[in-house]
Amino acid sequence: MKSKASTVAEYLRDLPEDRRAAISAVRAVILENLDSDFEECMSCGMIGYVVPHRVFPAGYHCDPQQPLLFAALASQKNYMSLYLMTVYGNREHEAELREAFAQAGQRHADRVGRAGQFAQQRLGQGGERGAVVHGWC
Repeated sequence: MKSKASTVAEYLRDLPEDRRAAISAVRAVILENLDSDFEECMSCGMIGYVVPHRVFPAGYHCDPQQPLLFAALASQKNYMSLYLMTVYGNREHEAELREAFAQAGQRHADRVGRAGQFAQQRLGQGGERGAVVHGWC
């Protein structure tokens, strides 16, 4: 379900407690590893991670007035999703992430199940710049 929240804080506040905890756990790992040139914002009704115009003035190719979105985190009607746009364009990284989800017992690579644990192990990559914000961007 698309949120009408205009800020990340409002988005999180509107979530049920269990969803808020899971989304917040993944968000914390992303923010820990997010390069200082990137920004968190609301995008398409989800928490988005973008390359802002100050870094990439051309913006998103379909709508240059929008910053370039490379990842998003969302609570949908029946599941939570972590969208990693850069992974889908790199078969090696996509296979690695799908394998990690399979090992964690997840059915689909874009669903966030055991959110905090998976995020810490796979997205944060043990203190190095994480896959979401460095290796896969």
